[in-house]
Amino acid sequence: MNKSQYFSSPVYSEYKPEWVEKLDSLSDPYIEQARDEQKENNEKRKTIGYKNDIGQSYHSHPLEPDENFRFFHDYMAKKARWCLDDMGYDMDNYNLIYTESWVQEFSFNGAGHHWFHTHANNHISGFYFL
Repeated sequence: MNKSQYFSSPVYSEYKPEWVEKLDSLSDPYIEQARDEQKENNEKRKTIGYKNDIGQSYHSHPLEPDENFRFFHDYMAKKARWCLDDMGYDMDNYNLIYTESWVQEFSFNGAGHHWFHTHANNHISGFYFL
C-alpha cells in the first residue's frame, strides 16, 4: 500500500522564555483596556444569570503600531519567511506583509474561548503564549 500526503500541515514551535517578562509587561495595558471595555457588557450578563465573566475573552486593540513590540514583530516576520521557505515556497520574488497582532486573555473564571474564524489573505498565523 502506498502512502501519499497531500494536505499535511507542519506545526513549528520555538521556546523563547527570555521574552515572557517583557511581553507580559508590554501586554498588560492592552489587556487592562480590553477588560475595561467589557465591564458594561459583563454587568449586563449578570442580569441574565451569569455570576461573573465566565466564558469571556478580552481582546486588545492592534499592537503593530506600538514600537515597543517591534522586536517581536520583526522576529515573527523573519520566522514566517523561514517557515514558507522550509515548506518549499519560492519566496525570492515576494515580500511578506505583517498584517496584525494583538493580545488576548481569557476569563480567570474559566471557559474562555476563541471563536472559529479565518484570517483572509494570510499565509501564516502564529501564537506566543505567555
